[in-house]
Amino acid sequence: RFGSARPPLEAPEMNVDSECLTFAAGPRTKTSFGGTKKFSDIDSAKQISLEELLADPSRGRTKKNQITFSERGNLHGLQFYSVAGAVYESALTRGLGLELPGDDFLQTIRN
Repeated sequence: RFGSARPPLEAPEMNVDSECLTFAAGPRTKTSFGGTKKFSDIDSAKQISLEELLADPSRGRTKKNQITFSERGNLHGLQFYSVAGAVYESALTRGLGLELPGDDFLQTIRN
C-alpha cells in the first residue's frame, strides 16, 4: 500500500482515508462500492506509506505473493506510461512512425 494521499493544498479539509470514493455528476446516490471495498479495508498495522518504504526498504515485500495496493488511484495508468515508452523507443530504433512537432501539443503561455 503506497499510503494515504495528502489532501489538495486548496482543500486541506478533504483529508479522507477511503479507497471507495465516488465523484459523480448527476444524482447523488450510490448503490454499491463496485466490489472494491473488500480490497480497501486493510488492517492499519499492515499499511505502509511510500515515504516510509523509501526510508526503510526492508519494510517492503518479503514474499512474492504479497501485493501492492495504491490508494485512491494514485498510480492508475502508470503501467501504460512504461509500456508506451518501450513501444516508442522500439519504434524509433526500427525507423517506424513519424515525429510530431512538439509545438503542436505544448503550451508555452503561462497564465
